[in-house]
Amino acid sequence: MGSGVKRTIFHIAVWFVIALTLSISFTLSIRGWFKQFPALLLFAFGAVAVALAFGVLYVLEHVFHRRVPIRNTRFLTYGQTLRFFGTLAYWKAAEHVLPPLFAIPTAVMDDAIAISSFYVARRCIAPDGTPTRGYFIWNVA
Repeated sequence: MGSGVKRTIFHIAVWFVIALTLSISFTLSIRGWFKQFPALLLFAFGAVAVALAFGVLYVLEHVFHRRVPIRNTRFLTYGQTLRFFGTLAYWKAAEHVLPPLFAIPTAVMDDAIAISSFYVARRCIAPDGTPTRGYFIWNVA
C-alpha cells in the first residue's frame, strides 16, 4: 500500500471519528444528558478536548514530517458555512443550557459569517486562489 493510500485511509478515519463524535454529542444534547453538568464544567471539558485534539494533530504532523499542504482558499471559505451549527445556540439559550448573553451574540455572528462566506468565496478570492484585501478584512472581522 502506498503512502497516498495510507494517508487517505487516515483522513477518512479521522473524519469518521469527528462525524461520530458530533452525532453522539448532538443526540445526547437532544436527550438532555448535558443538563446534569454545570456550564463551567462543559466549557472546561470542551477547552481541554480541543487542546488535546490540536496537540495530537501537531504530533502527527511532526511524525509524518510533512509540511502543511496548500489548500484551495475558496474551498476553505465555503467551509465556513458549517458555522450554521452556531444557530443551535439559540435553541440552547431557550432551554436555559447556555446563558442568552453568550448564546445570542454567538449565534448571530456564526450565522453572519456562514451567510457571508458564499459572497466572500466568490468575490474576494481571485480565480487563481489568491485572496484579495476584502478577504483579509472579512477574516479579521
